[in-house]
Order: sequence, then structure tokens, then C-alpha cells
Amino acid sequence: MAARIEDNEVSNGESPEAIAKFAQSARSEKGEMGRTGVSSTSETSPIPTDPVLKQKAATAVLRENVLGDDEGSEELIKELPDPILDHHKL
Repeated sequence: MAARIEDNEVSNGESPEAIAKFAQSARSEKGEMGRTGVSSTSETSPIPTDPVLKQKAATAVLRENVLGDDEGSEELIKELPDPILDHHKL
């Protein structure tokens, strides 16, 4: 039998918010949470980015960390849009 997790308990380094939401959902008659009040806006919409460029940058970062060789990740990352800098330009 699985141990019951109370709303205020933290188990194995997991976030207490997620555990509390799960517990609330489990107690719901319909078995669903409903909206949490968070909604997207034009300011929080994703920045369009070329997926191939993102893949190349991610691969270069991983290869550099594994192999220890320069794969040009810094240059590739600079080509990607910066969500913080681009947000402040609006």
C-alpha cells in the first residue's frame, strides 16, 4: 500500500506545491484540479526560434561537456533569441 502524503509534507526533495496540488486533485469529486489562475499573455508567449538552430546549440553544449572539446556552443547560443533581452526591447 502506498504511503499517504499530507499537503504539508515534503517527500524525497519533491516540490511541496506539486504534492499539494496532487492531493487536492485526488480529493476532488471530479478527479480534476481546474484552473490555477495562471494564463498566458502576449508577454509570456514563446519566442519563435529555429528548431534546427536550437538542436545544434544543445548538441554543441552537450558535446563540450562530455568531450571537453570546443564545439562552438557559445557562438551558436548567441544566435538564439534571448528571452530576457528580447522582452525588454518591447
